[in-house]
Amino acid sequence: MNRKMIFKFLTILITVLYSGAVFSQKLVQENGDLYLRWNVYCEKEQLFINKKGSKVTIKTLNVALIDEMKNDLSKIKSNDKYIKSISYLTPDKDNNSVGIEIELTSPEVEIFSFYKDRDQRYIVDFWKEKDEINTKDAALAKDVPLSVPEKNETVAQVKAENLPPLLVSKKGGVKAPVVVARKVAKKETKPEYRDFRYGASFVWDYEPFNPGFAPLLDITRKTPEFFYPIKDRDYQKDDKEAHLQLAINMFKKKNYGLMNRSLDLFQKKYGDTDNWEFIEYIKANAILRDNIDQGNREPVKVAINLLTNLIEKSDNYDLKKGVVKYLITYYNSLQQPLDSLKFCKTYYVITKENFDYEESQIALEGILSSLAQLNQIEQIKDVASDKTAIKIIPKQILLGHELFSLIKLGKIDEAIKRYEEVKKGLVKPIHPSIIFNAAEAYFRRSNLQEALTLYDEFITDHSYHERAQDARVRLGLIFEMLNKNPVETLVLYKTAINRSNDFNIQYEARLRYVALRTIRKIETDKRDLETRVFLDINDDQKKAMSKNLKKILWLVRLRAFINDGKYHDALSYLSALPLTAMPMTEKRVFEADGAEIIYGIISDHFAKGKYSQVLKTWEIYRKDYVEKVANDPYVNFVVGKSLIRLGLYEAFEKIYQDFEKLSDTPSKTFPTWIERFADGKRGQYILELDLVKNIKLGNFDVALKRVDQLERLVPDHTLLNFYRGIVNFKRKDYKQTISFLETFISMSNSQNSFDPADVAEMMTAYTDSLYEVGELDKFQKVSEAVLADTDKFAPSNPFMANMRERLSYYQVEILAGDKKSSSQALLEKKIPDFLKNYPKSAYSSRMNYLYGMALISNMKFEEGKSYFEKMLSDGAVEGPIKELIRSELTMLTIKEKSLKTK
Repeated sequence: MNRKMIFKFLTILITVLYSGAVFSQKLVQENGDLYLRWNVYCEKEQLFINKKGSKVTIKTLNVALIDEMKNDLSKIKSNDKYIKSISYLTPDKDNNSVGIEIELTSPEVEIFSFYKDRDQRYIVDFWKEKDEINTKDAALAKDVPLSVPEKNETVAQVKAENLPPLLVSKKGGVKAPVVVARKVAKKETKPEYRDFRYGASFVWDYEPFNPGFAPLLDITRKTPEFFYPIKDRDYQKDDKEAHLQLAINMFKKKNYGLMNRSLDLFQKKYGDTDNWEFIEYIKANAILRDNIDQGNREPVKVAINLLTNLIEKSDNYDLKKGVVKYLITYYNSLQQPLDSLKFCKTYYVITKENFDYEESQIALEGILSSLAQLNQIEQIKDVASDKTAIKIIPKQILLGHELFSLIKLGKIDEAIKRYEEVKKGLVKPIHPSIIFNAAEAYFRRSNLQEALTLYDEFITDHSYHERAQDARVRLGLIFEMLNKNPVETLVLYKTAINRSNDFNIQYEARLRYVALRTIRKIETDKRDLETRVFLDINDDQKKAMSKNLKKILWLVRLRAFINDGKYHDALSYLSALPLTAMPMTEKRVFEADGAEIIYGIISDHFAKGKYSQVLKTWEIYRKDYVEKVANDPYVNFVVGKSLIRLGLYEAFEKIYQDFEKLSDTPSKTFPTWIERFADGKRGQYILELDLVKNIKLGNFDVALKRVDQLERLVPDHTLLNFYRGIVNFKRKDYKQTISFLETFISMSNSQNSFDPADVAEMMTAYTDSLYEVGELDKFQKVSEAVLADTDKFAPSNPFMANMRERLSYYQVEILAGDKKSSSQALLEKKIPDFLKNYPKSAYSSRMNYLYGMALISNMKFEEGKSYFEKMLSDGAVEGPIKELIRSELTMLTIKEKSLKTK
């Protein structure tokens, strides 16, 4: 083994050992400029992370994991910006868990944690917002002021995304003034974010809050004996009681089979009807308990039938009360409000007959809950007007049921009207269902400010409630729709993600967070794009995902491709979506994005001069996407211009007529993911296409008339001088060409509707005109600048390559005409470079000839003579060039003889 092999082996060995050391760590710390990150490598279920005030606890039952984390932390320097101290929790008699307790430097330090399945690691980020935000203060903050251009301000374009979504007209963006020559434009402040329509813009109704009543027991773990216990008998009284006590003992020992046999013997022996209630009741409980013990959490139908029979036949009030409460809970768990209503009514009747008003209140609340689920508004009003109900049920609960039913029936305006009638008289604490349902009603009617206030009130007063998860997502969504500060909105979404345990609610917050941070945000960085990990879910979560979430996920993924400029990936993804099964309103959103994807592909081809690909893409997809949305004049212009570039005039005339018909239809204003170079006036692009066509066909008089018409339509059009310059160049009026094109270059702030052929044509016309009028010094400077600036376009773009070849050739000709020794020396470098860059150039023979002449001028006679002799034997060299070479060789021979004679 040689030294080289030993070195390679050691390098690999060190790398393997080092990587093993890294992956053996359970906790790896990253210190960023604006955050501190802990990467904890473990299974997802092993850690529980919670923040309260300025304390963060990380708990687990895995003692070995905490020991390894403790060891890793001892080797890491603590970050004093975020962490004040770290202590360790040990198990005690009340708690078996171990963990880490982190004291933060202040309560303003935020944490954000999520699990990355691919890497099997928890990511815990510590950070401080630049502007610390309190959720409640943020919710009540004033809107971010809207930046509007001043009256005389000149901007390139004011777009719809600069405006709050609720203020954007159906026709779209504000029309911007055109850039005028030598007029100083005020600097336009570009928005950092697109408006809400460009993000996760699908919104759906949330289920209204059913006031209901909490389950009276957990039927997966409890039986009716929870309400009516099975008590021991007085077994010393007689043999009957002793026999029944034996059955109870067997029940308690879970010997249910022996218990049933014992009870059967009891009935055969005594034929007693006085204890039938007890026998039926204990049998039903035994069946339920045995079912639970075997892991089946659902009650057995046989037991339910026994209990139902007891209610119908028994006169024992306490027994009936306990059984009916169990059956109400049972049918509520099955979401069978009709059966639940039946037993709630029974419960109300028996409790009222026994003057048990405390239990009557539970029965009435159950009746109201069942009626609300059945959308029986009138019956709810009847119950609410009952004298007993008014006395025993709080008015807010009655109102909560009424609002729930109205919203459930879609009577949103009635719900708002009813709430506004009573809201001033509501005494705090207000029932959570009233606040939530009123907020949802306002939201559905787009009264977002009122909805925001109520959702914030719900979170403040009822943060413990499970529906607070919905309210937190709604709060972030309203902030986003009202175009409030995006940083505050992201904080609200983060809170919703961290404090939601329902997958569908949490995932909605994740989707909206990602859409705002990586799609609506115009300039994204690596940290922004990392958050797209929130989109990843496992197979079980995919099955649990609601239909609404699937659609919004499709939209976010599609728009991520568009925003990243991956138009072909976006088109493939869009083609796989089931658009035909979607409602028309949702389908149009995807089709509108599809039209932008097609424009993105067309735009890329057009910028590269691939005009045939432009037409191919247009023909394949225009009926599927482009024609499904409003007329897009600029796309029509690009397609028409591509036809002209390819000389397909018959096809152009046909499509030109179609474009003319569309000129009076409303133009597309949304979505515009891809920037258009100009907002053309109606008819401008039609006129411009005709102008381009006439220049191409050599109809220069007609072309100049079209320029004049274009000037009358758009006086400040920046391409007027360009078109006049090109027409004059075609007419060989080189001085006029220079004048018009220099004016155009000096006043143009953008390329407008330029494609590479336009740029190449303009620079060719300008430089050729300089060359023709003899402004050689100026030509050299301009050509050098053009060659440097267009280097990135060659050789992929044929138009740029052709222009660069011509300029390079003219440069060589000018140097060859200059007899200075410095120019002749420069030729020895320039000509080989030219021949290398353009090996198939039509100027190759001329260049080779000039190279031989340069060698001779630089006193390299033998080298020049040898070069010429090789050219004479080259069959590719044209005849006239060979004649020139022979003349030069003859002159060299004569000079040599003259020198020898002297």
